[in-house]
Amino acid sequence: MTRPTRTLLICTALLVGCGSATAAPIDLECDTPPSESAEEAVDYYFAGMNEVDPEARACMLQASLAADASLLAADGRVDGRPEVRVALEEDAADLFLVADNRELTRPVLFRHQEALLTWRATDDSGSTVEEGEDWLELADDGRLVRVHRFRGSGVPTSLTPELLAWQEAWNERDGAVQAAALDTASTEDVRFSDLLVDVTGRSAVLSEIRRQQSLLDGTLDLGEPVEVHFGDVDTPVLIRHDAAIWLPDGTQIEIRNFIRLEEGRIERLSGFPIGSL
Repeated sequence: MTRPTRTLLICTALLVGCGSATAAPIDLECDTPPSESAEEAVDYYFAGMNEVDPEARACMLQASLAADASLLAADGRVDGRPEVRVALEEDAADLFLVADNRELTRPVLFRHQEALLTWRATDDSGSTVEEGEDWLELADDGRLVRVHRFRGSGVPTSLTPELLAWQEAWNERDGAVQAAALDTASTEDVRFSDLLVDVTGRSAVLSEIRRQQSLLDGTLDLGEPVEVHFGDVDTPVLIRHDAAIWLPDGTQIEIRNFIRLEEGRIERLSGFPIGSL
């Protein structure tokens, strides 16, 4: 790997450029080639978060990210590959102060254009310092276009009116009421994915809801609380939530939802059966 100069690394890590107090970070010159598949991108990403050498870490993370990558986590939102790379570098460096490494606690789950990493960080005694889940959205070439980080248990809060409207859309059988509830719950370009489907737009999501109603004849129970991982209880942006679909025979399908909101409405929801986690 071609190592960036020490001066460039210092300027990049501090989010400033040499000779300028306001220059943004830039892509580095590295021998590490950009990833060419989802599996390679995720490998680069997780290896980079575990790399103690800051120069190697920077290049591995850069190789994993799409040019228009964004990061959403408890600290806020960061947009652009150089900016995301620097934020991830700093996060890894901070964790190394209290933990030896991150390790996957389950195999990475790949499906559609997303992946889910479940991990824990341990200290030199093997004790768990922190646990988390990284929900990753992938670009067409497999590189990471959105990184959503869920660390710890978040801040618990109650269901919002928009989430309650989402529940109503899944449970209502009257078409007009159902469509109105989905309008309240979601953005026009809402994207929904689960084990089998990945659909975008209210019309497509509504068709999928109706398909699942006819197939399962179940009742969605979102329950409480909701975990807020970015935003606050009044204006959540990134949330994680365990829900259940109750079937007519009394059994239930337990689901963990990872949700990104835009002005309260669901912009992106990805549901994973808890049995697969």
